[in-house]
Amino acid sequence: MRGFRRAAIGVFAAVLLTGLTACSEEPSDPQAISQWQDEHQPSADDHEYELVMSSQVSADTTREDSGHVGIDFEDPMTISGVEFSCYGEGSMTLGLEASVEGNRETTGITTEMGPLDCAASPHVLEAGLFDGQPLGDLMVRGYGSDADSAWIFTVPAEKVTSN
Repeated sequence: MRGFRRAAIGVFAAVLLTGLTACSEEPSDPQAISQWQDEHQPSADDHEYELVMSSQVSADTTREDSGHVGIDFEDPMTISGVEFSCYGEGSMTLGLEASVEGNRETTGITTEMGPLDCAASPHVLEAGLFDGQPLGDLMVRGYGSDADSAWIFTVPAEKVTSN
């Protein structure tokens, strides 16, 4: 009887471990993430884009925990559209923060979009983006991914007006 209990406990443990393994997310491959970035990020010589930013993120990074990639514009710029891509089959939220320059005062704009389906990348975002206001700077964040991932944020040159 004692051997039966051990065998039953062993079978139960194997079934439990198999079930837990089937539910857990496969770890992301850092080399695959880097390769995706290399293949999808425009080069510095590509004049089709005014601005290109990218970063890698850890799974379950929150807005508060996420770092940002940013730029201060030498002259204020109006941006009427952007593109956002992220790696993998999951989703990610895009966070944008900008300073609006105008009439001797600076105000801030914070925009959050998502979660965006990474498999459906690139996401072309235009409608009402920054309400056509001149920006003094721009900070980009990607967060909320359910696995380690990366993102690429681009601003096509035809979507930018210098002020």
